[in-house]
Amino acid sequence: ASFFERAVSLDPNFALAYSLLGVTQSGDRRIENSRKAYELRDRVSEFENLAISKNYHLYVTGNFDEALQLIQQQDQAYPHNPLVLVGLVNCYGQFLGRADEGLAPALEAVQLSPTTVNYMSLGFTYVGLNRIDEARATIQQARASHLDSPIFSVILWDAAYAQQDQAGMAANEDMARRFEPNIDLVLPADQGHASRLRDLVQHLTASEMQANANEDAGKIESGMAQFEALIGNLAEARVAATKATEMFAGWLTLGRSGLVLALAGDAAGAQKLATELNQRFPEATYGQFYYLPAIRAVLALHQGKPQDAIEDLSATSSHETLREGEMVVVYLRGQAYLDAHQGAQAAAEFQKMLDRPVQSFRSLPTLGLARALALEGDTAKAKTAYQDFLALWKDADPDIPVLKQAKAEYAKLQ
Repeated sequence: ASFFERAVSLDPNFALAYSLLGVTQSGDRRIENSRKAYELRDRVSEFENLAISKNYHLYVTGNFDEALQLIQQQDQAYPHNPLVLVGLVNCYGQFLGRADEGLAPALEAVQLSPTTVNYMSLGFTYVGLNRIDEARATIQQARASHLDSPIFSVILWDAAYAQQDQAGMAANEDMARRFEPNIDLVLPADQGHASRLRDLVQHLTASEMQANANEDAGKIESGMAQFEALIGNLAEARVAATKATEMFAGWLTLGRSGLVLALAGDAAGAQKLATELNQRFPEATYGQFYYLPAIRAVLALHQGKPQDAIEDLSATSSHETLREGEMVVVYLRGQAYLDAHQGAQAAAEFQKMLDRPVQSFRSLPTLGLARALALEGDTAKAKTAYQDFLALWKDADPDIPVLKQAKAEYAKLQ
């Protein structure tokens, strides 16, 4: 970042430097510099114009579909460029959750330019495809070439988590935390340690706010709000959702918090945030095709209209694998099918979540699957799924509403 800051201080019209500076930042500073670059884009080459415009849509408008079109255009105009290829991989995988389409450019980037960044992109792509052995082999290959990074430990931790390899997770935890401190939140969420999770989130958000990383703090707090809502701690969920939007009101935080308020039964609050999201981010891909339909669906469920909810959630199907969203819309679609007494369809949605390799809250879709199987009358498989959930949450906080409900439901099957 310091190089880019120096560049724009020497040349206040250095468009690409503003754009790259924005990439290294977060929150309002990222938006400000990405927008500044976009305003200056007519002064630059076609290659730089496409890069600047792509970053503008990733970080200002949230229009990931437009960003993808721009980088595809750049790839066509400048084929076999490793910088373009890795940008394409990130757009497919990190922003759109389409790792399958990112594999070919990831492989080509490593072949053309075997750098740490390109190995990282390939490793994350393999994890996203649940090709865990190939993810590990990618990191081994990079290290054999004397390349290393804390990011490689994040990939290896993700790979171990996907296979529930406790030793592998422990071996990579300390190094991974240097780059991705949020990994500390995954296991407490999986295991129902809500109070532990609250303490970790409070510490992490305080640290992010102190570092002026308001956007990251808002994302973490809104993730906590979503977890509280899904496990039935509705009062805590409402408080966390409000805190998140006060930290940073980006499309993700507004969308998540609006969804949380809907889950918590605050229809007016949810509608207010939905309106703000729609007005401030009319182009945001996940605002329009993920969170707004999800908010409408949850409000419909509260009104006893599961079919309306299913219809609303059908609009999210092309954008349901966003890493930031933890596929929560798939979970909600499963819930809607349960409410509509369509057990087989519900089971398919929860299984879709469980088939994803890196999936937080795997315990909740396991419970959803148990409920769907019970609804279908498959008592034996339902019991097994309930047992799997209760084993995951064997040390969970005992007062969590969804745990109490699960125990009562399981008891009735005996």
